[in-house]
Amino acid sequence: MYALVHAATWADDIKTKDDYYDDQVKDSKAKQIVPYGHLKHAYWHFKDALYTPDGTSLPQPDPVDAVTQLKALVAKLPASESAWDAMRSYSLAWTLHLVGDLHQPDHAIACYTAQLPDNGGDRGGNAEKVIPARGETILLHAYWDSLFGGYSPVFGAITDDEDKFNGLKNVAPDSAKAQILDPATLAQESFELAKQNAYAAPIPNDTTPVQLTRDYETNARNVARNQAALAEDDWPIC
Repeated sequence: MYALVHAATWADDIKTKDDYYDDQVKDSKAKQIVPYGHLKHAYWHFKDALYTPDGTSLPQPDPVDAVTQLKALVAKLPASESAWDAMRSYSLAWTLHLVGDLHQPDHAIACYTAQLPDNGGDRGGNAEKVIPARGETILLHAYWDSLFGGYSPVFGAITDDEDKFNGLKNVAPDSAKAQILDPATLAQESFELAKQNAYAAPIPNDTTPVQLTRDYETNARNVARNQAALAEDDWPIC
């Protein structure tokens, strides 16, 4: 249990490690899977399907993303005589993480508007600011991350008796969706959820902080609960 929880958060842990370095999505080796090669691969964490509510021109999508990499990583998991432990452990850690990321709607969308036309649009909700009922002003993406439990220490994740979703084991995901393992389909489902829920009213098309309504927060929490439960059913290894 400890090893799996630690592995699932490892891809975020390396973002703050001094011996891991930034790389770019257009690098020639962006798709390569090199076990523990000390690259952060920040662009592996999301599949930003491009979206515009006001007809703003959209750029070409990135060639490397969570979908391309999850497919490649899963292919490295089966044991064989030619497989080596470092490759399989590295691929498993990233697989655990990316399955979770792809079920978070804001990891599957980039919104472009007249106010946010360049540099990745809103970068998955990282440009809009919202004010939930608890009173702080945070980024829209961070708000949705927090609904999924945010980031917590490994020991806290294991020893918490009361889970973030007040009994996730009692949430029954859609049985048909639970049979879908294709990363591209998972990303598309999250993209549609983001359009319908993450960017629902009162979210504006600019960077003006907005107070979230009770209806928005209730709906967002329900979406998060269902997606978290679905991730468990979709990928029992995770």
